[in-house]
Amino acid sequence: MNGWHIRSALPDSEPNPSNLHDYLNPQLIGGASADARFVFDAVYAPERGHFVLTLMQIDDEWGFVAHESRLYPRSRAELAAHIRRFCADPAAQWAMADG
Repeated sequence: MNGWHIRSALPDSEPNPSNLHDYLNPQLIGGASADARFVFDAVYAPERGHFVLTLMQIDDEWGFVAHESRLYPRSRAELAAHIRRFCADPAAQWAMADG
């Protein structure tokens, strides 16, 4: 994930009754590519029992959100895997939609 600026408040263990308050942070983990063309943000939805990971591509000319996807990982491991894939090749997230 070189070249990414990532800020994390993600607790060290899976959500459970003893750490649920820590998961209510308005931004558990978020990041932006070095050129700010790609960003992601994750929160936890306790009522649904999953994370909400939003992946975005920002239009580099006008600055609006050109593409957005939401994923709903059920575990920290699944969340981390999605983030790693996105950071490794963010444009691939929308390659099928554009092609």
